[in-house]
Amino acid sequence: MYKASLSLCMAILGANHSHTGDVYLDLGSLTDKMDLKDEALKYYEKAYAVFETTKGKKAIECGQTSHHMARLLLTSGQIKDSLRNAQRATEIYESHGDKFVENILECYILIC
Repeated sequence: MYKASLSLCMAILGANHSHTGDVYLDLGSLTDKMDLKDEALKYYEKAYAVFETTKGKKAIECGQTSHHMARLLLTSGQIKDSLRNAQRATEIYESHGDKFVENILECYILIC
């Protein structure tokens, strides 16, 4: 279903539309839960690229996607990449004020 949704988004809205980024993020989460880590990472990376292009580097969607990637990379043993993504997510969350304190704390735990 998500892959059909992605096809429709790509056909109607194009590759660089925030809704396309949302579908990539959903596909990343789904494949991550299915323990398809490499595939999930590819979807997360595509989601991040779309959000960065459409909403900017400090968009909360970029932070959330970086957060997902940090968790996935940590469980895959890619510590340096996990750390980089957790730090990026933390910086983005912090720039959005107190609304994301729980997310900030989780990123700090990933960093430690």
